[in-house]
Amino acid sequence: MSVVPHSGLIFGDSRLLSDFFDEACGMRATHALMLAPYVDEAGLGDEVVGPLWRRLVVSARLAIVVRTPAAVDIVSRAVGADAHDVQLRLNPRLHAKVFVAWRDGGRGVALVGSHNLTRAAAHVNTEAGILVRLAANADFARLFSELREFAQRVVQDSRLAVEVRGRSRTHPPPFRVP
Repeated sequence: MSVVPHSGLIFGDSRLLSDFFDEACGMRATHALMLAPYVDEAGLGDEVVGPLWRRLVVSARLAIVVRTPAAVDIVSRAVGADAHDVQLRLNPRLHAKVFVAWRDGGRGVALVGSHNLTRAAAHVNTEAGILVRLAANADFARLFSELREFAQRVVQDSRLAVEVRGRSRTHPPPFRVP
């Protein structure tokens, strides 16, 4: 792992995925956006990422965009009945891997890299990414904001597949790829 001194930037490998979730939970993030084309049950149930994922699901407002109907099903099951407020969206053209979490009042963390939400991404694959901490440095605060705005646009441009609020779950009609 490589840290750019005083900048809020960390370049790293597969460990950045768990670092992102750890920092998001540590700051008690109130919002998170996740663009992860591929997801597997082992990734969300991972001994490191899994407990952190569950903490975010029950405490923060999440929007998660995946690429395949199979990934929608996996995430929907992993969200469970205890979710706070989760929008699960489908975008068959999604390739970007971006994770952004923030707390109202100024704290935030973002990860952009090659990581999917899979066990292989966390433990097997050679991954690379940059973790951005919302810092006092205006350039990196601007970078964090741009990553968050990008993720928000992708969320808005993706089809709602499942919405969970408390114990309420809605399923719009099936998505048909044009």
